[in-house]
Amino acid sequence: MKRRQQTIWCAASAAAALVTAAGPAVAGPAAAGPAGAASGAITWRPVLNAPSMRFFGHLAVVDRDSAWAFGGVTVAGGTVAPTAFRWERGRWQRVAFPAPRGGPVNGVAVASAKDVWAGTGGSPSSPALVMRWNGGRWDVAKRLPRSAFVTDVEAAGPGDVWTFTSTAAGRTSVAWRHTSRGWSKAVLPFNVLQASARSPRDMWAIGFATGTGGFSSRPILAHYDGRTWRTVPLPEPAGPDELHALMGVTADARGVWITDSVNGVRRPVTDSVLLHLDPKGRWHTERLWSKVGRWGEDVPPVPDGKGGLWFLGSTDVNGYESALVHRSSTGSWTRSKISPVAELRTLARLPGTTRLLAAGESARRGAVLTYQPPNRP
Repeated sequence: MKRRQQTIWCAASAAAALVTAAGPAVAGPAAAGPAGAASGAITWRPVLNAPSMRFFGHLAVVDRDSAWAFGGVTVAGGTVAPTAFRWERGRWQRVAFPAPRGGPVNGVAVASAKDVWAGTGGSPSSPALVMRWNGGRWDVAKRLPRSAFVTDVEAAGPGDVWTFTSTAAGRTSVAWRHTSRGWSKAVLPFNVLQASARSPRDMWAIGFATGTGGFSSRPILAHYDGRTWRTVPLPEPAGPDELHALMGVTADARGVWITDSVNGVRRPVTDSVLLHLDPKGRWHTERLWSKVGRWGEDVPPVPDGKGGLWFLGSTDVNGYESALVHRSSTGSWTRSKISPVAELRTLARLPGTTRLLAAGESARRGAVLTYQPPNRP
């Protein structure tokens, strides 16, 4: 089940046409599915079976031996209750949240082992909440206004955490920053869907303009330099009938990496694009449908620790059958089927290792899975 309403832009003759896509198109360059064959299936091992991971899933990795998994379960009245599971010393354990009806977890961040953050989407019976783990328990760090919900949480450094929020139809966007001095508030001219920080003075975010009266606007890439936010021009769409939806962003030493899903306006067009802004400020574009399938929604690229990147792609046209995709440091691509068939919603790597974690639906059950890739050059 695809989760988010995609923000897209279209290059149509002289002006950009604004359109909202509620889900992925069914048709593509290859009607039966992505072109290009995936390599042999790789087996992922379930390490936690949890129904709350089936439709909602976030991972927050602390270190090579510690991580968090967040999900959501529907309770009475259709409200979603957030859930949290902690992996420590080789075992998973559920940890109580102080938000029994706070809505699904929409963003997570790790500032340190004793400083983990999670933000929720809110519900009819509860405002959206920002919660903080202090090493011993979860507490409510901030209650947001009723109309607001969390879109992402990002740690810019130790003791420096940003919570990005929006309101219905994206009319207002507020960034709440927590440091040793407490909370500060900044109203932004764009909604942040996802952010990636290299330092407190170097943060990148993908989003779209506020005040549009709906989740349909030209996507925006923005950069924070420690003092102000500014927008950075994106490459222009290649075709007149292309709708682009930015899926995920990661900033690392090699630049800024953005996954971009393409659909058509008047004719069936499907493509998956990787945008790369290198350290010299030059854009590089790779069109990859035949190599990756459909990008995983809201899943940022994951550095492999060797100059390459991991992604979630797919083996089917709709993106329901996730595939593990790798781009090497030299730019070569591989795509592997996942066994058993799974629709994964998040991907992470344990630092200092090559081991991967993912969460989502596997064998029709919610689960956290792990995979140990073979050694790569």
